[in-house]
Amino acid sequence: MASRSRRVAGLAAGAATILLIPLLPLTAEAADQPSAVAVAGDLDSEFGCGGDWAPDCDQAQMTRRADDVWQLTADLPAGPFAYKAALDKAWDVNYGLNAAPGGANIPITVPAGGAKVSFFYDHGTHWITDTLTAPIATAAGDFQSELGCPSDWSPDCLRTWLQDPDGDDTYTFTTTVLPAGTYQVKATLGMSWDVNYGQDGVQGGDNIAFTVPADATTTTFSYDAPSHSLTVYAGEARPSLQAARAHWLTPGAIAWKLTGDPATRTYQLGGAPGGGLRAGPSGLTGGATIPLTYDPAGMPADLKAKYPHLATYSVLRVPARTDVAALLRGQVAVAAIDADGSLADASSLQIPGVLDTLFAAKARRATLGPTYRAGRPALSLWAPTAQTASVELYDSPTATTPALMPMRRDDATGVWSVTGDRNWDRKFYRYRIKVFAPAAMEVVTNSVTDPYSLALSTDSELSQIVDLDDRDLIPRGWNAPRLPDIANTRQQIQELHIGDFSTEDTTVPAASRGSYLAFTDTDSAGMRHLRELARSGVTTVHLLPTFDFGGVPENPADRDQPPCDLTSYPADSDQQQACIARTQGSDDFNWGYNPLHYTVPEGSYATRPTGAARTRQFREMVQALHRAGLRVVLDVVYNHTAAAGQDPDSVLDRIVPGYYQRLSLNGTVTTDSCCADTAPEHTMMNKLVVDSVKTWAEQYQIDGFRFDLMGLDPMPFR
Repeated sequence: MASRSRRVAGLAAGAATILLIPLLPLTAEAADQPSAVAVAGDLDSEFGCGGDWAPDCDQAQMTRRADDVWQLTADLPAGPFAYKAALDKAWDVNYGLNAAPGGANIPITVPAGGAKVSFFYDHGTHWITDTLTAPIATAAGDFQSELGCPSDWSPDCLRTWLQDPDGDDTYTFTTTVLPAGTYQVKATLGMSWDVNYGQDGVQGGDNIAFTVPADATTTTFSYDAPSHSLTVYAGEARPSLQAARAHWLTPGAIAWKLTGDPATRTYQLGGAPGGGLRAGPSGLTGGATIPLTYDPAGMPADLKAKYPHLATYSVLRVPARTDVAALLRGQVAVAAIDADGSLADASSLQIPGVLDTLFAAKARRATLGPTYRAGRPALSLWAPTAQTASVELYDSPTATTPALMPMRRDDATGVWSVTGDRNWDRKFYRYRIKVFAPAAMEVVTNSVTDPYSLALSTDSELSQIVDLDDRDLIPRGWNAPRLPDIANTRQQIQELHIGDFSTEDTTVPAASRGSYLAFTDTDSAGMRHLRELARSGVTTVHLLPTFDFGGVPENPADRDQPPCDLTSYPADSDQQQACIARTQGSDDFNWGYNPLHYTVPEGSYATRPTGAARTRQFREMVQALHRAGLRVVLDVVYNHTAAAGQDPDSVLDRIVPGYYQRLSLNGTVTTDSCCADTAPEHTMMNKLVVDSVKTWAEQYQIDGFRFDLMGLDPMPFR
């Protein structure tokens, strides 16, 4: 079954098992522990809770081990799920992906056949992880008893847990309590000696010796997962390039919040076309480096005005002859180096500013997506950081082997384009993009649908090349005179959810219930009621999100329904919620606030979701509402995406990684309770919004738009 993921799903219950290790008396840090920690997610109902995302559910609570790490173990069925750590049986304090407070949900995929999964949470670092997502790595050696373990060489003592909250495959543990002396250590995985790595990353290899020169010296253990190499060095853990705390604003200026006396350090810009940059002991490794110059004048006035949140940041100057466009097509990072030659700090770069400066002023005038020139289809895509781009062309929505059509890059705009033959019309396609993806920290090849799609196959698997002016997509009478302009009318608005409007209306033919076509049945109870509302003074129907979104299988045969009689339960029972939770990832309902493609009608509301048929049915719905005397306003959530990073539901971020999403100062994607946020203040997201709105107004006769969180969307419509 092909279906699109919702950010909530479900897990099957298993009896929780806890591994307890008797340790020495608790440290002072133990007093700061929370009273409870829950694995709160879309698995709670399967743990036996009354519903999901229930931090107060007893069955979802972790058990605090003697080493002060919290653990919950359960047998789980196959499937994709999500969770967070919620403290003290409430949502007031919770930690998500990358140990971020209030952060994004943590995805987990249980393989076919199910698996026993352990969840671990460390209150010192706030990292929660599971044994499917990350290996539980331990620095096991002859020093562990000094840290409170019951004995040395104990791989199951998590007081020396090597952790990777930022997900860069470097697992570290730092301590300041070791006495001076010489010690030995190995890296163990899985809390046992079954898999261990010694000197030079050799499995089962020799012990690694290290020396602590003085009592309480800060000592860091660092395990590199790809090479299995464990190193021990004095000082704090080296900075991770997973975080992007520096901001490349223009080709010549990088903003970074520098510490100490910036004038006493030197700086470098690193670039690696194939990825592989690392923060080494004396600077960036794994690529070429360019010296940067510290600018004591700080942020110029024009950049302060454009980026007020960075006004206090320092500025590093990039040499004038640097091929910035070429660097941006690979991995980029910056490093600060102390006078003694040792690395002081390092960071990846946020690049929306420099992309706007280099490309967007010209690219905003480009026509993107599918267009027709003298009957020949053309496709254009803005992907300035892509190393290569081509079109995967499919003869049908079920075809599995595409023809690959290379695209040509315009270096001035970053737009890739190709013109096809007339027989491309109504064929299906995706873009194949080779690009560095910060979420993966490597160069990837993504197969992605078109963010400027005008039509899609079922479940948004493929985009379709279509001309919206084709006669078979236009209802009879479509160009008849319209109602007066909405701006000249005092509004009385009725909100509607397309599915809810007719799903339970038995006066609508069964095949049309919950669909656009239900509005075309003039004798149905729903349409009779809408006409009565129009006669009573209602002027406008406000439709909840109608453009293509995730979370509902578009083929009715792929949908599930709650396996129970909800009316059989007492009114105050929690069984209704528990029952609905079992199918909420695959049923027929979603509010629609997790869009995938902004300019295509949602397929689950169409009786024929594949291809452009949904375009005609949407137009027929609008036409029916207009004939009933009602204008149509769309609830548009351009500030949301269904996902970001390398998630299969991420469209924008897999084409220009790091550009379209609104990022925190540290480079993580910001989210609200629903979805990842887009950044309409970025020029090309702004263009996408404007182009999409114009298409809905001109091609679908939409009368107005309700923007979600408009205060965050500075959109100059021009």
